[in-house]
Amino acid sequence: MTASYDPLLRRIHWASAVLFIAAMLIGLYCGLQPAGTSPRRELLEVHKSLGVTLFFLAILRLMVRAVTTAPPEPGSFSPLIRIAAGLNHWALYAILFVMPATGYMFSSAGGYSLRYFWTFSWPRLFADNKAVAEAGGLAHGALAYVVYAVVALHIAATLWHVVVKKDETLARMWPSASRNPFDAAIDPQPRRAVSGIVRRTTSRIAKLEWMRATPGIRDRCCLWMRSKSAMSRAMTCR
Repeated sequence: MTASYDPLLRRIHWASAVLFIAAMLIGLYCGLQPAGTSPRRELLEVHKSLGVTLFFLAILRLMVRAVTTAPPEPGSFSPLIRIAAGLNHWALYAILFVMPATGYMFSSAGGYSLRYFWTFSWPRLFADNKAVAEAGGLAHGALAYVVYAVVALHIAATLWHVVVKKDETLARMWPSASRNPFDAAIDPQPRRAVSGIVRRTTSRIAKLEWMRATPGIRDRCCLWMRSKSAMSRAMTCR
C-alpha cells in the first residue's frame, strides 16, 4: 500500500484546493467587471470570505504538518525534481498567506466591506489609510499573476507524475489514501482482460469457419441460423 500523508492533512489539502480555485476564478471574473456593479459586489464578498478561510486553513495545515510525518518521496525523484517540488510547495504556502493579507490590507484601509459570508465583520486594523490601501491593492493585483503561474505549474507537475512518470506522487495526497486513481489507465490488468477477450473471440470465429467448411455441420448450422434473424444477417450460408 502506498505511504500517504496524514488523513486530516489530506482533507485540508483538497478542501483548500477547491476553495482556492473558486476564489481564484471569482477574483478573475470580478476583475473583468465594472466596479460597483452587481453581481461583482456580492461575488467579492464571497471572494474575500474564501480568502480568509484559506488563510486559517493554511495555519491549521502547518500545525498538522508539524506534528505528523510526511511519507518518503518516490525513489525516482532526481535532485532537480526534489528542489522544484519544494519550491512550488512553499510558493503555494506563501500565496495562501500573502494573498489574504494583501486583500485584507486593501479592503481594511480602503474602507471596503470586511464581512465574513454576510455574518460578522472582521476588525478594521488599517482604517482610512490611503498608502496601505494602495500598497495592498497593487500587491494583490500583481501577485494574482504569480498565483496563476504557480497553480498552473502545480497542476502540470501533477499530470506529469500521473501520465508520464506513472509514479505514486498523487496517491500520497489522494483523499482515500489508495493508489493513484489514474492507475487504471496504465494497469496491466485491463490489458490482460482485453487480450483474453480477443483470444476467445478469435477462437469462436475459427470454430464457425470450421463448421462452415464441414458440409453436414454446415447444413445443420444453416437451419439453426435461419431461425435467428439477427444472427442470419451476420453469417451467409452457401
